[in-house]
Amino acid sequence: MVFRKESSRFLIYHVLFFVFCAIGWAAGDTIKKPDPLLVEPSQTFEGNDGPWSTFNARIGSPPQPVRLLVSTASAQTMVVLSQGCDVNVVGTSGPPACAQFRGQMFNPNTSTTWNEQSTFAINTNGIGFEANLGYKQVALFGLESLGLGLTGSTLANMTVAGYLNARPFYMGIFGLGTQPVNYSTLGNISAPSYITTLKDQNLIPNLGWSYTAGAPYRLKKVLGQLIFGGYDTSRQILNTASFDLAQDQDRDVVVSIQEIVAYRANQTTLLPSPIYAFIDSTDPLIWLPDSAIKLFEQAFSLKLDEASNRYLITESQHAELVAMDPSVTFRIANSLTGGEVVDIKLPYSAFDLWLDWPYVANKTRYFPLMRADNETQYTLGRTFLQEAYLTVNHEYRNFTVSQCAWTDEALTPNIKSLPSKPNPIDPSSTVIPPGGNTPSNSTENSHNLPTGAIVAVIIGGIVLLLVSSLAIWLLITRKRKAKPVADTNSSLDIDKASLPPEPPSELTGFSKAHEISDENSCITTAELSAGQHSNSSRQELHTTSVQRSELEHSRRSEIGDSLHSPRSELEHSPRSELGSPNSPRSELEHSPSELGCPHSPRSELEHSPASQGNSQRSLGHNLSPAMLHGNSSGRLSMVSSYNGSSEAVVDNNHSTPASAGYGVTGIGRVYPGDDGREISELMGSEVPLAQLP
Repeated sequence: MVFRKESSRFLIYHVLFFVFCAIGWAAGDTIKKPDPLLVEPSQTFEGNDGPWSTFNARIGSPPQPVRLLVSTASAQTMVVLSQGCDVNVVGTSGPPACAQFRGQMFNPNTSTTWNEQSTFAINTNGIGFEANLGYKQVALFGLESLGLGLTGSTLANMTVAGYLNARPFYMGIFGLGTQPVNYSTLGNISAPSYITTLKDQNLIPNLGWSYTAGAPYRLKKVLGQLIFGGYDTSRQILNTASFDLAQDQDRDVVVSIQEIVAYRANQTTLLPSPIYAFIDSTDPLIWLPDSAIKLFEQAFSLKLDEASNRYLITESQHAELVAMDPSVTFRIANSLTGGEVVDIKLPYSAFDLWLDWPYVANKTRYFPLMRADNETQYTLGRTFLQEAYLTVNHEYRNFTVSQCAWTDEALTPNIKSLPSKPNPIDPSSTVIPPGGNTPSNSTENSHNLPTGAIVAVIIGGIVLLLVSSLAIWLLITRKRKAKPVADTNSSLDIDKASLPPEPPSELTGFSKAHEISDENSCITTAELSAGQHSNSSRQELHTTSVQRSELEHSRRSEIGDSLHSPRSELEHSPRSELGSPNSPRSELEHSPSELGCPHSPRSELEHSPASQGNSQRSLGHNLSPAMLHGNSSGRLSMVSSYNGSSEAVVDNNHSTPASAGYGVTGIGRVYPGDDGREISELMGSEVPLAQLP
């Protein structure tokens, strides 16, 4: 295998290039990932059925400020139109500061970006937003610029629905739903929801949110909290219970209420049997079956007001309940029985709300409880979310519910990102709850790796490839240095292919091997450089650059190595540079032990001398396949005749004096005979060395 320096460099550079590209991609991916978006509340508790913590919003161009309640069920934003405080709407008994009490109003006629669609009902034939609760509302729908908070990003072409009536929605609402709104007026166009647009524009890390309604009765009036793409660990008591989103997009955040227990002087069960209920912050009430309502009425001495259809509380009742200091605990789970459960405890203060116009003429306390007509109306409304922290991740189709934390540390946000998926909104997946533990039924989380982990695996693999490539390259390079240049027929074939054709004179004969006078003497460097002559004139020794360090590294004595450059240079050098009579003269700089003395270590002659058309003694670099031959049963050998002197039998493993034994006049093999003599074989014949001409 030929592993050239240029090829190894090419491989290393490209591997490094891909490593740096992968690292850059990972870093870029990390930098581009946005943080969760915390929406600041308005610093105000308001509403005609609260008080409730509201959030600022900006609608239209130029922006018109409004304050909205949060709807966990709606996909659109609904605002009170500028005519919402007209006499024909609120009558003469309406509040004196109507616009302020309704959270300010929106006038589409003064906005340059209002794109009116048409007037639609929020639900039809019992299907759609709040249809299960029997609410009906007609609104003017359009596409408009919308931004949350007093400052921040503004999204264009968001669905905004303007309405007038004070019931069922006294104040405007901001929807957290993911469902797009379909319009038939412009060829059945579909307008994406606000949260989906945030995700598509890379303004939030995932398609999730967290919300709690706030509690004016806790600490120093704790405001509500809304986070897109994350959750606040300081505002909740983390747990490991996980809930699956229901398939009905209009009623998806559904939990099982396994128990409702009132704690007073004694413990009272308020729910005869488990039910499924929808968590919906749009409505303030808690909707329960008739059997549960009756138990509540008995436990808290409640009485329904027929005119307002609410459980009004007198001041004397209120004082009694405050003294009693009861609490109600909702035990919720993902299924009707078994599984991990979460207890959400509501003190009486959470039920101590105020009802105002248009339900009653004067502001009155009420208990937010409602009798449901059927199971589709079972709802845990905004009252429940005063004490519950709700986190929904639409990418994993799951959510969590936790008890709110009421400590001073809870006022300092500690916001974390929700997990995100490459392919959002996959119904077959589960979510990692904010508690940080994977649910027992989770399969997705055990197989899905975060982007950072995937990048780390890729980079690790590339680095491993780089290290392996370097190791292989170093191993091959070292083997090349330790391995003889010409040791097999296959390597000679490669050399032949890489060299230009040899002159004919080099293919027809061999130059004479140097005479060795006796086995205890050898030719020194001085003798070779000064010129030892035989019967014929001596040819000058020619060579390319000698790499002495390579000889010292291999610790071998090679005559050929003293006269030629490494194999890679031999393969690429012109034949005229290797042993040409006209090349500059060079002296051998090797000690006698390096020139094949009989008493020195075994030396190798890798290149045979080639004649230049006369009997000159020459040591050159020219090789051809016809000059060397060998097989598995003998040594590769070269022998040439020498008139009047003994001959040297030279192979690639030994330099053997020809004073005794047998040899060959051409190419053959040499091996020890039965009597200890070396036997030379050429074309199947044995020839004594003494009989050589």
